[in-house]
Amino acid sequence: MPRPVEPTDSPTSNVVSGNLPVPAKLRRRRLPVLTWIGLSVAVLVAAAVVVQGRDAIVAQWPYAERLYRAAGFPDQASRVDEQGSDTAITGGG
Repeated sequence: MPRPVEPTDSPTSNVVSGNLPVPAKLRRRRLPVLTWIGLSVAVLVAAAVVVQGRDAIVAQWPYAERLYRAAGFPDQASRVDEQGSDTAITGGG
């Protein structure tokens, strides 16, 4: 039979918390950064679709023309007039 082991004073017995675990190093987490980048790209793509696809959106939902004007986009007629006047002024040389 093994002999019973008697407790002895360890060298850290005078330290109040000598057996606490070593704090783990903080790991940098990339998931939140990637999430924000993905969200930003999605918002930019959605904005580009709304701006570039204006004609198709207004054709499907005529009320969208009011929303475009409220957001500060010029209406359809003024876009055509401005383009025509630009080409007449710059192309008349």
